[in-house]
Amino acid sequence: RRETIDISVMPSTTKAQPPPGLPEFLGVLNNVLVVGLWAMLVADRAGYLPASMVTEEYRNTSFCTADATTNSFNSMLMCFYIDTALALLVLALGATGRAGPLVVWQALSLFSHGVFHLAQYVYGIPVPDHIDLVLYPAFTLAMLCGFGLGVTVGSPLHAFGVAAVLVVVQRTFVPPHYVFPFANTWIYAMATVMGVWRGVPPKSAVMVFFFLGAVEPFAEAMLCDVGYKDIGGHTIFDALIGFGVVAASPLHHCFHLCAIANAP
Repeated sequence: RRETIDISVMPSTTKAQPPPGLPEFLGVLNNVLVVGLWAMLVADRAGYLPASMVTEEYRNTSFCTADATTNSFNSMLMCFYIDTALALLVLALGATGRAGPLVVWQALSLFSHGVFHLAQYVYGIPVPDHIDLVLYPAFTLAMLCGFGLGVTVGSPLHAFGVAAVLVVVQRTFVPPHYVFPFANTWIYAMATVMGVWRGVPPKSAVMVFFFLGAVEPFAEAMLCDVGYKDIGGHTIFDALIGFGVVAASPLHHCFHLCAIANAP
């Protein structure tokens, strides 16, 4: 006699997935805000918004930059200092946890970001074409690898291929006044895609910093001439993204070692 098995009473071998929480919600909201920035800037240039809504400086450069002649600092130079300091911090935290190459690329992504702003400080915005031709591909590749493409998932060929496509699109189709929103779009999109691809749950602290980084360009665009430049301008964006990368680094290794060292 053939036995029948009631599979409805058999224990499930698949683990139930937790419902989306704050990090996942912020991940979606971040990309909505990035698209919203595009919509605002395009609508502004088309004349659909009040002329005073987006400041002229941001409309022309997509940056809010304090200058040493009117302020006591230059935003782009400060970006370089902050990005370099945070890159060194990421390397230091990675060293405490014997981290792999991903941490090195995270640090390089921050440093290359700072170097690009250093070039803007030295040469002005936009940077000369021959400088952009060297720095933008390097920055793009470092950012992609910092998210794990070609390092933890995919191959180096994937990273080079995606970087090449982004550089060609930027140089062929993106006007200088849209360089920042374009970079911001692919950075946030890649952060989302790589998080899903790697299957690593996003950390709340990382997503909060990146959420603030998605909101910050609206402040640059609308408040640049009414005090935002005086408190840092674009420097604030770099600091937020930089601390987001630090939060994604192996902080827990450092804290774990400190806890061991201080244990009775």
